[in-house]
Amino acid sequence: MSFLDDDRAVARVFLAVAAFGLAAAVFVGVVGLMVVDAVVDTGAKTLELTATVVDTLDDAVTVARDTTGQVSDALTTAASGSAEASLAFRQTADLLETSTVILTHDVPDAIDGVLDAVPALERTAAIIDGALRFLTVFGVDYDPDVPFDEAIASVAASMEGLPGELRSLEAPMLSLQASFESFAGLAVDVGADVRASQAALRSAETVYDSIEQATAEAATIVAETTDALDSQRTLASAAVVLAALALASLQIVPAALGARMLRADPPVLAYERNA
Repeated sequence: MSFLDDDRAVARVFLAVAAFGLAAAVFVGVVGLMVVDAVVDTGAKTLELTATVVDTLDDAVTVARDTTGQVSDALTTAASGSAEASLAFRQTADLLETSTVILTHDVPDAIDGVLDAVPALERTAAIIDGALRFLTVFGVDYDPDVPFDEAIASVAASMEGLPGELRSLEAPMLSLQASFESFAGLAVDVGADVRASQAALRSAETVYDSIEQATAEAATIVAETTDALDSQRTLASAAVVLAALALASLQIVPAALGARMLRADPPVLAYERNA
């Protein structure tokens, strides 16, 4: 007699299969629900972290925009100051150019003319001095400590080296003029660099707008996904439970067959039925 000919053995196999199927259904249900919870919780934590990152990025953009505005204001002031400095340096250079001509050419030439006229002035002063001394006979009070001609000679002597000294100032004054012209050019260059920086900052404003729009969209998506997680948890849990119930319901057939075969009294052996 083979195993298949023993109805009780077959019934026990059916019952074992049914028990195993029920255990598997319970296992699938419990483990499935645990997996769903774990997946959903991980997704929720990921979304929470993403929301934090998005908020941090949005705050960073706000700070960067404020800082950019402050820098832009400072650059505006710097550009205005550079323009004013360039104008002042240019005006100073022009003034130095005029002053150089006057101080190193016109004034020395005028002093040279005075010095050339000093001998004639001394002779004239001597005549005037002699005349005044002659008039003292008639009661005119004239008795200077230094005669008129000597006073003129003393003044001329003090002016003797002045033209050369003034002319020697031409080179340093021209150098100073060139320095102020260079300062004016540097101020212009600084102003150009400042304006270029302002243009770059204005370009950054559009980038900030794009980032803020992207973060707003990301925040909306995160919020919608977070709201959808609960419904997804419910649907997934329901699917797991239904799958477990379906698997458990499939065990009704082997359990019923096994139970029916065991209730048969006496059990009918297969070979006897065939006989």
